[in-house]
Amino acid sequence: MQTSPLLPLAVALGALACSGSEKDDAFGGGGGRSDYVIPGGTGGDAGDSAGGGNSGGGGGDAGSGDAGGGSAGGTDGGSDSGEPALVGTGYGEGDTAYDLVGTDGNGGPWSLHDQLGTPVVLIVGNAYNAQVTDMLDYMSSLDANARPVFFAKYDENTENADEADASRWQSSYGITAIVQPGAADFTTWGTASPPRLYVIDAAMTIQWVNSGFTSQSQLETKL
Repeated sequence: MQTSPLLPLAVALGALACSGSEKDDAFGGGGGRSDYVIPGGTGGDAGDSAGGGNSGGGGGDAGSGDAGGGSAGGTDGGSDSGEPALVGTGYGEGDTAYDLVGTDGNGGPWSLHDQLGTPVVLIVGNAYNAQVTDMLDYMSSLDANARPVFFAKYDENTENADEADASRWQSSYGITAIVQPGAADFTTWGTASPPRLYVIDAAMTIQWVNSGFTSQSQLETKL
């Protein structure tokens, strides 16, 4: 039987095909690794992408640093602009008045230290006391830039003063009237025998204290 002259060529082509298939398999694995290796082709794109990521990260760090500086600056500014707290030292002449807090005739909170910057004439007493009411009668006509304030424990009926009483006194006398639940500070400010009157300047320093009845002319000499 005579061998076909085409057979050796077919065999050679078959061997070449097998060899190419093996190389494809080998580079197939390499092709998987080429996604990881930065140099060349898509690897180069990945490298660019990675570089962009690093650049973004650096920008994030810088933003964080700027934000931290801004916060610190805000804190310092608030501290520098804040007013120091007012601290009371006593109830006598020359003392910085202790704070007196209560509820006024409008039903809102009231604080003596909140009056900083305005002189205050403080009358401490009971509404059933004729000396107190006589003093309250002239408070709205004082010839001075001072704020009259009435701090009471008992009303005209010797009952504990409340917001309704304070509202009525504000309307009747043209003053600020304050009350406290339980009148915790009344004995301290009024002593054992009210009425007591305080002249307190705009810096909350007590300039004059008088126990008992104070006439209008006597008070105006102290303002």
